[in-house]
This record gives sequence, C-alpha cells and structure tokens, in this order.
Amino acid sequence: MASVNPKTIMESYVTAVRAMPALVTLVGGTTGNITALHAVINNATDILQAVNKLETPRAMFIFEGARPVQASGGREVLSNSFRLILKLKLQSDYMDFWTEFINGTPTTGSTKLTDLKVTNCLDFMRDYSIARQSIPVTETTSVDFFSIGFAVRQSGC
Repeated sequence: MASVNPKTIMESYVTAVRAMPALVTLVGGTTGNITALHAVINNATDILQAVNKLETPRAMFIFEGARPVQASGGREVLSNSFRLILKLKLQSDYMDFWTEFINGTPTTGSTKLTDLKVTNCLDFMRDYSIARQSIPVTETTSVDFFSIGFAVRQSGC
C-alpha cells in the first residue's frame, strides 16, 4: 500500500483554507497566519511548544498519524489524521470558523472544503469535529484553544 506524504496533504489543506476569505479574516486577514507544523514556528521543537507559542489569531495544521482501515470492497487503505489548531480573538470566532470550515468552499473551486479531494489519491474529509483544548502552563494558568480534527483516506495510487 503506497502512501501520500502527510506534508503534501497538509500543504494542500493549508492552500485550500487560505483560499477561504471568511476563514482568513478570522485569523487576522493574513494568509500567512494559516500554517502547518512542519514549518518552523517560533523556534518550537514539539507540538506543545508550537501550540503554546502560537500567536493569536492563528491556525496551524498538524499531522497526528495514519492507520490502515477497511474501505468498500474490503480493500485496506491508509487513513491519515490531522488537527487544525485554532487560536482566535473571540469565543464567537471559533463557532464562525467551524461553520465556515464545514460549509464553505475555497475560491479556487466549486467543492466544499469537507468534500474536497486535495489530490487524486485521496478521498474527501471524514470524521471532522471541533473541541476546546487546554494546555496547563502553571498551576493557575493555561493556554486555551480549539482544534478541528479530521481524517482523510487514501483512495488509490
């Protein structure tokens, strides 16, 4: 079973989200505020540091892993899991981002983001969800953020 490089998948989603003006507005109006963890972010050496140092407002994709799953017809394919870390200014911005993420269409095409096949080898987004997260910094303070999780199955190649 061949595998598409997760970096390629993340960069494709970064490009797609950057092509959604409502989402770009929520991260400060700059496409550069939407990144992927494989890029150096504030000299972070791991995910915890990257999230902790991520400035507000920002969005950062991370690769969580991959596992084999059964596709239709009993064929085994890889399912790649990703998370989009969100640090936005207002609590209501998270709900606005989520709504546009699941309903919006990048300006580069006519397909909703969640139905988009970012390469010919990948299926559409599956199992997407949003959750509030918190990283303790000290006993009395924490870094709060939201994250959108989703999986993308390889459909061939």
